[in-house]
Amino acid sequence: METNTHKTLPLKTKWLFASGDFAKTLLVVMTMGFSLYFYTDIIGINPAIASTIILIAKIWDFVNDPMMGTLVDRTKSKEGKCRIWFKYMAVPGGIVLALNFIVPELSMSGKIVWFAIVYTLQGMASTALQIPQNILMSRITTDEVERAQINSFRGYFSIAANLIAGSFAIPFVMLAGNNDMRKGFAILGIVCGILYTANYILLYVCTRGYEPVEEEIKEEINPEIPKEKVNLGDVITNAPWLFALLSYFIVNLAISAAGSSGVFYAQYNLGNINIYSVMNFIAIGGSVLVYPFLSRLVAKFGSAKLIVIGNTIAAAGYLFRYFTHDANLGIIYGGYFVGTFGQCLASAVVILVVFDSFIYMAHKTGKKVPEGVLVSGFSVAYKVGMAIGAPISGWLLAAVPYVAGAESQEESVLNMFFNMNTLIPAAGFIVALIFGLILLKFDKQVQEYKALDAAAAKEQA
Repeated sequence: METNTHKTLPLKTKWLFASGDFAKTLLVVMTMGFSLYFYTDIIGINPAIASTIILIAKIWDFVNDPMMGTLVDRTKSKEGKCRIWFKYMAVPGGIVLALNFIVPELSMSGKIVWFAIVYTLQGMASTALQIPQNILMSRITTDEVERAQINSFRGYFSIAANLIAGSFAIPFVMLAGNNDMRKGFAILGIVCGILYTANYILLYVCTRGYEPVEEEIKEEINPEIPKEKVNLGDVITNAPWLFALLSYFIVNLAISAAGSSGVFYAQYNLGNINIYSVMNFIAIGGSVLVYPFLSRLVAKFGSAKLIVIGNTIAAAGYLFRYFTHDANLGIIYGGYFVGTFGQCLASAVVILVVFDSFIYMAHKTGKKVPEGVLVSGFSVAYKVGMAIGAPISGWLLAAVPYVAGAESQEESVLNMFFNMNTLIPAAGFIVALIFGLILLKFDKQVQEYKALDAAAAKEQA
């Protein structure tokens, strides 16, 4: 088995690596899109209780992710410290995904307890698979362009899962359950659980021989490898990591806030709720346009510059809509396409900057880099941003005279929906742009460190 990090990878391996993202997105669509509906409308749990369970589970995720990163850092296995998690967690992950939609005949209290346990376990299982997958990408190749190409393939698989699960889940439930939605969701859960497990097993198989596994042995015999542990201060002062994640956090917060009010904006401001679905397809189109060119863009500009470029484009798209006051559908669709294109461009390279931050931290501290902890920050920035952004719409609704189900709303309510869908995301991207500009300052140092490492490797060879 090869034990050194590869600079280049076979195309097949890069494609199949992305199978994990099909599983990840499948789970996100199922749990974020259908869990609340299933447990409230099908099982009968009070919406406030179900929402509280989901919120508590997400708060636990914030704690659980860094813990998982630390566990991966400490894992020692002949199969690699990342791949071993796919081997042992793929099946449990699929089982708890299925159980999320299979509820035994219990009292209402029993159903609430079942939901709380299964939903929390599902989150923990997904963390135990997703964080090792993200770390693995940094370990199987050191080349930034190779990593960018892998990220492109991951985007394709994610889009495919989004389209399949988002478009066909409800029709499948009705067909499989013969209009019994509880039965249909149970069958859908089992199918998705099987697909989830199969994709992570495929990821495990396709990466065989590509993850370094001798590092732990070398550390025991090579005194040149630093043994001193990092502290919290070392992590926080890792500037490339910090500013990349701050940018990513702000973007997810703003987009989550805008997305949670999108259906209201389409219904009340635009007078056609179906426009919301059209905008979702436009968002997918903006993402699809990014991925074929991502590796070439990374090679030309570098990851840090693409964060700046992407956030600039995204802010311009939303500001265009704001200043034209969404005068017609062409402006709405065009501005939204530009905004989502820029968002995807900036978000797709954040993980690459996180990988570069390993080099920065190693040179700055002279200590062993906690790869798992740093990569878990990427997951935390996404989850915290989404978790905080989503309730903003609810809080703002409580602050204005919104009347649920009314044919029309007060002008102040309509203005709020408009600003939520234009000005708030624009402001978020501008703040993210500022963090990106700060990031550029430190990226110069990263590139110098990379050059030093390349020169040292060449000299040793």
